[in-house]
Amino acid sequence: MMSKNCLLIIDPQNDFCDEQNGALGVKGASEDMTNLSNFISKNNDEIENIIITLDSHNYYNIAHPYYWKDKNGDNPEPFTIINLEDIEKKKYLPVDSSKYNTVKNYARSLRLSNKNPICIWPPHCIIGTRGHNITNTLMPSLKEWEINNCKNIQYIIKGLNSDTEHYGAFEAEVQYNNDSSTIADMLLINKLSYYDSIYVSGEASSHCVAETVKQLLQLLRNNLLRADIYKKIIILQDTMSPVPGFEHIENDFFESMREKNIKICNSSDINNE
Repeated sequence: MMSKNCLLIIDPQNDFCDEQNGALGVKGASEDMTNLSNFISKNNDEIENIIITLDSHNYYNIAHPYYWKDKNGDNPEPFTIINLEDIEKKKYLPVDSSKYNTVKNYARSLRLSNKNPICIWPPHCIIGTRGHNITNTLMPSLKEWEINNCKNIQYIIKGLNSDTEHYGAFEAEVQYNNDSSTIADMLLINKLSYYDSIYVSGEASSHCVAETVKQLLQLLRNNLLRADIYKKIIILQDTMSPVPGFEHIENDFFESMREKNIKICNSSDINNE
């Protein structure tokens, strides 16, 4: 019997995958996407479903400079780290002063959850811009898969709430009860549990890919759903790269996955039967 396989692709968008012109270009992403495209073409008949997440932001976003100001009223530079003490000491404040308590609670929640502090990124994956689009390297193989299998790719939009980051596919860094898009997507979790294998790919391995896999494992553990899914996850290492300067996070991620006996391999090593 043919196994049921799903390919989960995290944020294969121009702002990450265009190394030269992307707002947050990831070194190695061009080769990653070529490898992924070849994997899809090679395993076209064996991939039952493809799910793609799309990082989707507005210019005004808690992780973009325009949301914040320093003591001089200037927006912080990209890659500035803002922690709880910075907010309490008013080193950095929200431009919208009414959101002071929101950002203070946000930073506190990140700390209590053992998550990374606020990082200011270059404005990226802005809805309606070229950077939000999927890289052209991948599009031919995606088209081929849809036509060959008479199915549609499922797209997951994440990041629309301007008051929280949304690295992982399943829930925002901080959830708001009045916004269902930030809350754990258990329908997607349940859907993934149906498959025999879940191939994970995308950009960047240090952030959105890593957080997606961590969330998947945590939500399954919290809800006692299909513990055997741990054995189903296959990380395609040659189809992802870290954000430059954050290689240590990728290394820690891979090491933690190996400790959990989650398979990490190159896409060319997959041989479905």
